[in-house]
Formats: sequence, C-alpha cells, structure tokens
Amino acid sequence: MKENWICNSYKDNDIERSILLGRGITNYEKFLFPTLDKLNNPYLLADGEKAAKRIISAVENNEKIIIFGHDDVDGVVSTVQLYKCLTKFGSENHNYYIPNREFERYGIQDAFKNKVLKDRANLIITVDIGINDIEAIDFFNKHNIDTIVLDHHIIFHELPDAFAVVNPKRKDCKFPFNMLAGVGVVYNIVKIIEDLKNISSDPFDITLAGLGTIADRVPLLDDNRIYSKYIYKNIEKSENLLFSFFAEINMNYQKNQLINQLIRLITVGRDIDGLHIGVEILLSNSLSDVKENYNILKKRLVINEMEVKRVIRLIDEKYYENRGDNIFIYSDNKNEIPIQFIGMVSSYIADKYRIPSLVLTTRDNNILSAESRGPDGFDWIESFNKIEKHLIQFGGHKKAAGFTCYANEFENIKKKLEKIARENSATTQNTGYLKHKIYIDYQLSKENFNIELLQKIFKNFTPFGEKNRPPIFINKNISRKELERREINNIPNLNDSELVNVLISYNDNIQNPIMPKADHRINIIDYEIVY
Repeated sequence: MKENWICNSYKDNDIERSILLGRGITNYEKFLFPTLDKLNNPYLLADGEKAAKRIISAVENNEKIIIFGHDDVDGVVSTVQLYKCLTKFGSENHNYYIPNREFERYGIQDAFKNKVLKDRANLIITVDIGINDIEAIDFFNKHNIDTIVLDHHIIFHELPDAFAVVNPKRKDCKFPFNMLAGVGVVYNIVKIIEDLKNISSDPFDITLAGLGTIADRVPLLDDNRIYSKYIYKNIEKSENLLFSFFAEINMNYQKNQLINQLIRLITVGRDIDGLHIGVEILLSNSLSDVKENYNILKKRLVINEMEVKRVIRLIDEKYYENRGDNIFIYSDNKNEIPIQFIGMVSSYIADKYRIPSLVLTTRDNNILSAESRGPDGFDWIESFNKIEKHLIQFGGHKKAAGFTCYANEFENIKKKLEKIARENSATTQNTGYLKHKIYIDYQLSKENFNIELLQKIFKNFTPFGEKNRPPIFINKNISRKELERREINNIPNLNDSELVNVLISYNDNIQNPIMPKADHRINIIDYEIVY
C-alpha cells in the first residue's frame, strides 16, 4: 500500500460505525441522527444562567444595552441572534456596534468606549469577542457599567473581570463540547433566556447558528453538526426575508452554494460607525429594504471578487519567490493587500501548499496587523505564546489566529517563527504537515462496493467541513472494467490485465461544506497498480 495511505483499523460490519470509531466519535446516534433534542444542556455553560438572568433584568428595568460584535460572519449572526432575542423579549433600549477591521484594531478600542459613555449604556454584551479584552472591561467597571462576555476563543491569561463570562473553553466549564462557534455560545444563552421566561423559540435561531458555525470553520461535530445540519434543512424554507428572497432568486443553486454565497455576501457588509449591512439585512422586516441592501452587497461582492483575484495572483508570486520553506511569512510593506484580505490570502497559502502561513500589513505608521492560518500539525496559538513578548496582542484558534505588533519587531518575530516551523516539521512529518497523508476510512469488499449504499453513507455524513471530511474508501484488486461497470469517475488508463487498489470518495469543485446530490457519481481520488 502507498506510503502516504493510512488505513482505519476499525473493521466492523457496520460501515458508518467503523468510520466514526476511526475518527474518535463514539456518540453514533448524535452524529447520524442530529436532532435538536440531542443538543447539550445550555445550563452546563459556566456563568450561562448568570448571564441570562442579568440580561433579563436589564430588559425588565429598561436599561440601555449595547451588543459589541466581531465583524466576521460568526460575529454578525451572533449579533443578530441576540438582538432578535432582546426585541422578542420586549427590550426597546438596545443597540449594536460592530467595528470595521479596515479602520479599527481587533477588540474593544477607544471609539466604542466613547460611544458607551456617550450613550450612557448600562450593560455591554460582547459576542464572538471579548474574552481577552481585560483592560477595556476594567474601564467599564470603573464607570459602573456591567459587561457580559459571550465568546469562544482561547483564553490566554486570567478571565476578564466581567459580570459574567460565558466561554466553553473555561477550565471550570462543564459543557461537554468546547468547540462551539461564537453563535453557538449565543444560541445557548438565548435558550436559557427563553426557558427562564417561558417564551417560545424562534426557528430562525438554529438556522443562524448553522450559518455562523459553517462560516467560522469550527469542527462540524457534536452540537455544531446539529446546527449545520439544520441550516441545510431550513435554508430554503426560512421565513427570514433575506433567506427567502435569496433562495427565490437563486432557485438553481444547490444548498451548499446558497450557504457559501450567503456567507460571502454578509462578509462584505462591513460599514462605518459600528454599523454592518449584514446585520441590517438580516434584521429587516421590509422586503424593499432587503432588496436595496442586497443590491449594495452584490455590487460590493463583484468588486471584492475582482480584488481577490488580483491579491491571489500577487500572493502566489510571493510564495514562489520562497517556495521550499517550512513556513510562509510575508509582510506587505507596500500596502498592496487590503487589510480585510490578509486572512483570506493566508488561508489560501495554507490550504493550497499545506504549510503554515502568516501575512502582515501596516495598520498604523508603526503597527502591523497579522493573520495566520495553518494545516493540521501546526499550532499558531502555541507559537504566538512563545513570542508573546514581541506582540502587542494576539488571539484566535490553533489553525487560525492573528496579532498586532510594532513594525520594528517584525524581523525578530520572523526569525523565531521560522525556527519554530523548522522544529515543528522535524516532529510532524508523519502527521501530514509537510507530506500529504490520505486517511482511509474503510476497506470495501466486493459485496459492499455498492454505489447506492455509498451514496447513502455520504448523505448521512453531510454536511462536510472541518473535522468531517467526506469518507474515503479503498477497494483492492479491481479491474478497469469493474470500475466502468460501477460508473466511477476518474478511472485510470489501464489495460485489461492490470488490477488496481483505488481510493474513492465524493468531491466537487465547491468549497466546503459540501453536500452531494443524490445522483452524483463517486470519484477515484488516488490509485496504485497491483504488481
């Protein structure tokens, strides 16, 4: 068998059970039948009930509430979900603020602090952000303003001194799944509020949770799988004006195309003064307003895609200047890459070339902003911890993180990260970091090499995404004629006497998450001739 093929050791007759065991998933029922009743208990979130009760008190006492959100899609839908909950619960004194990364640094900055004081807010609720905004929350405390943090990012030091801090990554949190997206945290707090006040759930909440979860590329497992599964069920049936309008004008789109296009559309909604067109269009009760904002976003998206193509060409050129390195680090000193694209181009390099990628650009005269992405086997947060003294701030996930630093620290940072990457590559060559490994989920026999059965398995495993790739099957000693009879795609050019071991899976040219059509043929993704 090929050197880079790694086969699952579980060989149960139940193919789906074997695949899940090989992936370390023991709750088969929740994975294969992801229904709402299988969601984890929201009351297990540390500070969850405390946060919910404080929000209820603020609404009942007509306190001024401001939601502070992150400007990615996860942050936008988190803001929308909480905003809708407050409205439904009777609040008439709440607003939101989403900073635009083109103009404001990550986290709570002076512009928002000044707004809070000017508006005489009583309660700040951060969503998909805030866990490391210790100084800003201390500032609010000094002005007798309560803060509730609803976040999912890694906690670097002590918890902020907020009224309540809800984050499944807290060491004292009993919630059994710590990889929720920001919107997953908000969804659970909304559920507690609804339970405490005995008010009905909004079906759109689970759809929003699915959209944010998919957009943030968190593992599509456990509760996240339920959220993502439900958006596929409900996206075309949603009563939300944007969703129904978008589905109507894109009737020929597959569901995964609808979701991916919605994510791209909302991404370009960044605005000024704390506003975000993505929030406005999702909250709108006027179809004419939805259409007007949609046209604005559509025009932006066209311009955005042209700019993306230019930036991709540029970053490819920069990669080829230094190809062969263990890590890609590029500082855009000429400001050729707009700051809102540095995360995208970093992802592009990491995904295409399977190496850690770091892209920096100048924000202020002497401050750089950086976005990093990485393949399995490389931990950016661990790397940033090792160079923390050279950074102003940093945050994010293991495979997707960012920081700010002073420009004169760049060379020190670059040298140390290159050293970390070299050390990492020496210890991870067998994990797929530098050499692409293919993990085979199941070895098929002649009896279960059945296309209808495999299509059913693929459907049960959808939607595919982070930590839930399409299953890969191996079939040994098979002829070209047999592959043709089964209508498999990408059949190698063989003579009649040659036999091959083949790897087959579902794939297409649409970015994850993906859901195969019922009639989609299965592809050969690799093979070896049996001598």
